[in-house]
Parts: sequence; structure tokens; C-alpha cells
Amino acid sequence: MKSPAFQFYPNDYLSDTNVMLMTAEQEGHYIRLLCICWKDGSIPADWDKLKHFLKLNSVATDVEQPVATEKHSVQIVLNCFSEMCSDPTKLIHKRLEMERDKQKINRKNKSKAGKKSQQVQRDRRPSSVVTDRSEERRVGKECRSRWSPYH
Repeated sequence: MKSPAFQFYPNDYLSDTNVMLMTAEQEGHYIRLLCICWKDGSIPADWDKLKHFLKLNSVATDVEQPVATEKHSVQIVLNCFSEMCSDPTKLIHKRLEMERDKQKINRKNKSKAGKKSQQVQRDRRPSSVVTDRSEERRVGKECRSRWSPYH
């Protein structure tokens, strides 16, 4: 299961020299690429795909800003990413990978603790009480469902 969110640490972000040297536009690109990298697991190293992800296709680059300058501007952002070992056509962010690993470990630990707690609860209850209670709950739910105004 993919986690829908990652921890964002403002102190780390604001104290990063790479970020401090970025323009506001570059910071916007950086945050957008971080989000894409989190969602997809990586970002493409291909310039044409990156242009699309950063919505640079719609800008009139030939009049306002030369393509070489645009590439240089994006390259400053890409310096925060590194090449994926298993696939050189993709880039990853090391901090996001650490966060992803931390969340996986946390999920496993919580799952183990939940299973252990469930087993402890099962061991504590006598089986006859569980059966009686389940019957009471079933009947109670049947009665309540007849009273429901949405029925």
C-alpha cells in the first residue's frame, strides 16, 4: 500500500542550501517534483517528460525565455535528486526514500502490535461469553435496523 502523504520538515527545507539559492519559480518546481516523486516513486530524467510535469510546454519559451536558460533553471532543482541505481532513466529523492522506508517499518510494527493485541484479547475471553455476546449484538442490530428512518 502506498502512503498518500509524507512528512514535511520546514526546518530542514528552509535550512537546505540548495533551496535557499532557488528562485520562487524553482522552489515551486521543486515542490511539484517532490510530490510527483512521492506519488510515483521517482521522476523521469528525460527533459521532455520533465517539461510536461513542470507545465513548461504552455509557456512561450522562444519569446520570453530561451530554452537553454529554462533547462539551466530546472537543472538547479534536479541537483536535489539523484539517479536511481536500478534505472538510470529515473531520479529519486534520498530524503523521500528515507521517509518511505520509515513509513514501511512503522506500518509493519503497527500491524504486528495489532495482531499481538488481537491474540491477547482472544486469549482473555472465554469462548461461551463471546458466543452469547455475538448473539445479543446480532439481535440488537436487527431491531435497530427496523427503527432506522433510512430503512
